[in-house]
Amino acid sequence: MFTEFKKGEEYQVKNFKTSNEIITPATNLDEFYEEAVQNVLNKMEELEIRGSQWVLNRILNLELRINRYNPLQGGSYMSLPATLANKKAIINVKNRDNKCFLWALLAALHPMDTNPQRVSKYKKWEHEFNDALKGIEFPVKLSDVSKFAKRTNMSINVYTFDTKRVVPLEISKEEKEQHIDLLYLTEKDNSHYCLIQDLSRLLRSQITKH
Repeated sequence: MFTEFKKGEEYQVKNFKTSNEIITPATNLDEFYEEAVQNVLNKMEELEIRGSQWVLNRILNLELRINRYNPLQGGSYMSLPATLANKKAIINVKNRDNKCFLWALLAALHPMDTNPQRVSKYKKWEHEFNDALKGIEFPVKLSDVSKFAKRTNMSINVYTFDTKRVVPLEISKEEKEQHIDLLYLTEKDNSHYCLIQDLSRLLRSQITKH
């Protein structure tokens, strides 16, 4: 937004920008609008205070930019980077469909002593979450993870690997009694959810005395 500020007979043009925000069908548009307007007003107020006696004279141009949002989503099987595989802290179910999110959850809720990476081990529970998954499509978007968690009264944290360390992507505000940690991997056009079986072991090498 280009604006014109005035101080006595002097004029200055200022440009105010706000950061991109994600809007989904669940977004409250009234609240979104009010917050966006308030952000701009706050920036102008800060300028008036810093500039001393500069006041808004008129708005010269207002531009709204809209981009298509392509959320992260989990797809078919991906092998783990050797760095992670060697830690023996992750169960990576070898799915050939787009249900890696579901298989990772079932691996957490129905632990197996042998071959936990096989889809066949969890097939009998495949429809356990049909109700909770209504309206959520496979492959499951990262933005739908919290929606699923609320419906099942779980807490689900999602982490990713940036080639050097494991970092958080989506962290629950409150850890529930039934809590699950997932790892989200991406490679070119594919992405994949895995179950973090032992978060402490996975992160041990990243933790220092500092």
